[in-house]
Amino acid sequence: MIKKDILIIGGGPAGMSASVWCQRLGLDYMLIEGADQLGGQLIDIHNQIVDYLGGVYENGKAIQQQFKSHMEELDCTVHVKMSIDSFDHDQKTVHLQSDGEKMQVQYQYLIFATGTSVRRLDIPGEQEMIDRGEIYSATKDRHRFQGRKVVIVGGGDRAFEGALLLAESGAEVYLVHRSKQFRARDEFTKPALNHRRIRVMQDTVVKQIHHGKNGINGVDLYNRLTQKTDHLDVEGVFIRIGVQPNTRYLKDHVHLDEENYVVVNSCQQTSDSTIYAIGDVCTHPMFSSISSATAQGMVAAKHLSLRLS
Repeated sequence: MIKKDILIIGGGPAGMSASVWCQRLGLDYMLIEGADQLGGQLIDIHNQIVDYLGGVYENGKAIQQQFKSHMEELDCTVHVKMSIDSFDHDQKTVHLQSDGEKMQVQYQYLIFATGTSVRRLDIPGEQEMIDRGEIYSATKDRHRFQGRKVVIVGGGDRAFEGALLLAESGAEVYLVHRSKQFRARDEFTKPALNHRRIRVMQDTVVKQIHHGKNGINGVDLYNRLTQKTDHLDVEGVFIRIGVQPNTRYLKDHVHLDEENYVVVNSCQQTSDSTIYAIGDVCTHPMFSSISSATAQGMVAAKHLSLRLS
């Protein structure tokens, strides 16, 4: 069994920052990440990053590489491809597995940096779309849909920004939203609502995604006002209905808010004094950013250094 004072779960910007600060403060810690590389959602950002102080980055991969190099230079204690088999907080023990090899870690304190996952529609055809790898980025893949019909589901910034990117690249876009109220900012809604290649369909939901031999070939749309279902031929579906916090191992141990985000105090401490939460798992999307995530990693590490001194 490995014994550590601090176990950091999650290797996105928040977890990476917590690791750097634990290393700098001389704390006994370990970071585990289930994926085969650090960075979390950074690697899925294909647009330019201009709002992280200190530089302009071509995309998320560029900033991920810089963060990773920094951690390697400091010789941070990190294990990737490490999935959780079981979690026993009463015994303060986590059972881990990596490529068939098992590891048991005992801790005093936990820092959860598990982030969020994309919210799904949970409709017929969605899982098949995922299994076939038909998950696209409006930034990276927009030229793939030139001259084609696509559906974007959602009413927030990502949905409207994606609709604009695709329409400007020559796609015919149907933006489907379940109500008349949009969460997106005016800078996205105004040009989208007036774009000749974007049709906004309000009070409408996608009921099913249809597939052919070569991929998606249509969707069924249900109008909540008329209560009628119509079929629409499309070649791409972009689901942009928000995210949900990854609280699987936390929900039975700490307080969550009405949207299942972890409730923390100013030191990132949860209702359990031995558990801390940082990054998107405790930050609502409106305030989520690389800057807030890295700052929260620092705060948690510094607070723990005082408790362990």
